[in-house]
Amino acid sequence: FAELLSNLPPSVNCLAVSPDSTLLAIGGSERRIELRDLREGKLQAAVTTKAAPFSVDFHPEGTKLATGSYGPQGEVWSIEEDGDMELMRTEQCGFAAAFSPDGKTLALSTRRISFVDAETGTRHDGAHISMITSARFTADGKYILSTSTDGTFRQWNPATGKHVRQLELPAGVSQVLAISADDATVAGKHEVEGVVLWDRDSAEVKATFGKEQGQPVSAAFSPAGDLLATAGPDAVRVWETNELKIRQSWKYEETDRGPV
Repeated sequence: FAELLSNLPPSVNCLAVSPDSTLLAIGGSERRIELRDLREGKLQAAVTTKAAPFSVDFHPEGTKLATGSYGPQGEVWSIEEDGDMELMRTEQCGFAAAFSPDGKTLALSTRRISFVDAETGTRHDGAHISMITSARFTADGKYILSTSTDGTFRQWNPATGKHVRQLELPAGVSQVLAISADDATVAGKHEVEGVVLWDRDSAEVKATFGKEQGQPVSAAFSPAGDLLATAGPDAVRVWETNELKIRQSWKYEETDRGPV
C-alpha cells in the first residue's frame, strides 16, 4: 500500500474496494473519482463528476461504479476493459448510492431511499425522517441498511421500500461509516474513542481504536473484512482489523486541505 497511499488525492470523502480486491475507488471534494490498482497503486482511470462525490459503490461484477453526491445527483459509470470510465447516466439522489448483491437494483437516497432498476431506471421510494448519509445492501440482498443525520441506523425492505426496524447504536457513536461484507461488523465514528467496531445485531462493541489519530470522516472494509481504510483529519490509514494496528498511513501535505 505504500505507493498507493502516497499518491492519494488530498481530499478524500469516500472509498470502495472492488469485488475482486484489485481496484480502489476514491472520491474527493474536488469533483474527482479515481480508480487505482490496489496492489501497485497505479492510476487506472480518473473522471470529473458534476458534484463532489460523497459515496461510491462497485457493481458486483466490477463493471460499473455508482456515486452519490452533494448535488444531489448520482452518476453511474461503466468501467471498460481498457480501464477507462464512461458515464452511463445520471440519477437524482443524494449522499448515498449502493448496488444490490445481484446488481439488479441501485439504491439512491436524499431524505428518502429510492430503489432503481439498474438496467431500466424505473424506481419506487421509501420514506425517511432526515437526510440519509449512507446506505448499503445486506449480503443476501434482502434488506438495505441506512444511516442519517438524525443519528438513526435503519433496515429497509428494497422490494417494497418500507422501513423494517431501527437498529441500535452503541453509546457514543455519532456516525456509521462502514459495514463489513458479511454484515456482521459495523465501523463508526465515536465521540471520544475515534473508531469503534460493533456487532450489527446486538450492538455489542468489539473494539475501539484510533483515538490518537482523530475522528475519521469516511471508511471502507476490504471484501474479506481483514482491513479497514479510514480517512481522518490528517491522514488516510489502513488498519488490520484483527490486531487493530496500522498497516500503512499517509499524512496530508501542509498545502492539502484534507478530507471534508
